[in-house]
Amino acid sequence: MLPECLETSHLHDCLAAIFTALVEWKLRDLFNALNGNFL
Repeated sequence: MLPECLETSHLHDCLAAIFTALVEWKLRDLFNALNGNFL
């Protein structure tokens, strides 16, 4: 059973959403690490 986002017409939007989520997660992780080092 595949998510609807894997349909060709939605593939770009799906990948963009995944990429954005991963970037936000990594930035949050980096920000937390920096706060831990400087505070």
